[in-house]
Amino acid sequence: MKLHVGADANSGLVHTAAVTAANVADVGILLSLLREDDRAVYGMRAVCSAG
Repeated sequence: MKLHVGADANSGLVHTAAVTAANVADVGILLSLLREDDRAVYGMRAVCSAG
């Protein structure tokens, strides 16, 4: 299992969380973690180079 977390960049508070099976690609869950007012996305290099 993996926990995916969306957090506010300024406060560090978690605003969204999702649990998936370990074989689910991180990039596949990304859009569900974003909020309408998000202006930046930070992630691990493995997420950015997936494809």
